Amino acid sequence: VPISNKSILGYVAATGKSFNLKDSYDDDEVNRKCPGFFHDKTWDKQLNFITKSILCFPISHEGKMVGIIQLINSLDNDGFKDLPDALPTILRTLGSTLHKIEQADIKEKSNDLIRMLDQAECVDNILISLEQQILNLFEIEMVTIYAIDQIENKLYSKLKSGGKINTIRLAISEESIAGYVALNKQPLIIEDVYDSEELNRINPKLRFNSQYDLKTGIKSSSMLVYPLVDKGKLFGVIQLINKKHRKSFTPDDEDMIEGLARVMSSTLRKQFGKKENKRQTKFQALINGAHISEIELNDCFS
Repeated sequence: VPISNKSILGYVAATGKSFNLKDSYDDDEVNRKCPGFFHDKTWDKQLNFITKSILCFPISHEGKMVGIIQLINSLDNDGFKDLPDALPTILRTLGSTLHKIEQADIKEKSNDLIRMLDQAECVDNILISLEQQILNLFEIEMVTIYAIDQIENKLYSKLKSGGKINTIRLAISEESIAGYVALNKQPLIIEDVYDSEELNRINPKLRFNSQYDLKTGIKSSSMLVYPLVDKGKLFGVIQLINKKHRKSFTPDDEDMIEGLARVMSSTLRKQFGKKENKRQTKFQALINGAHISEIELNDCFS
């Protein structure tokens, strides 16, 4: 259910307020209490049921909404009036329980990602193979992981498109979102990448390249972009795109990605170290003999 006033649940989620409706078929009452909402009677017809009174409460845990409880059709024809004294206790218990379930789910998904990172055999595995797990963990539409080309000092990523793997390269500069984050080594949350005023407030040179949207067929909107830094050294950038069910990413998302970015940065450091050792031991003779340049050799591995 989208978080908006298009539905009663969405309205409660968006506002954090309880909602008490005496008669859902009374359009005047509905529009007065939830402007823009239209009662879709399709479910009532399919279930041979009449939804009259509705009472919704947000369920919170330590100030954060974790769910909504919806009560339908009070036995009193005048709607929901007298609420049980135990309701606050019930809501607190539900909030605590839902929070524990949510945290257990996040921990399981995070552990799966960490296991995959530990098993990664090369940088390409990190850039390509983690997509679905990250989409599920953060409930987003797209993700792009960039690594650093240590020779050219640029960001690069590899994306699957059909049966092909395409390489994207970006300069580390103020003119692209991922490049800006790499340059400053600071995370960035953007509500709408097409909002030039929002980008200008971040940096007047910052631009969003819509060509990527044309290639993927998905319109980018909200972004959370995080640098992959280990011991002060940049190894890449992770870019989360389009938070589902919400207009923008939240500080909670930033807290979640901080831990993942820490592990990912460490793994990239190890992979780059392995790559460097492999070059030095296996191909150093070719470089020493002037059969191939260091730049040409790095191109073979990037």
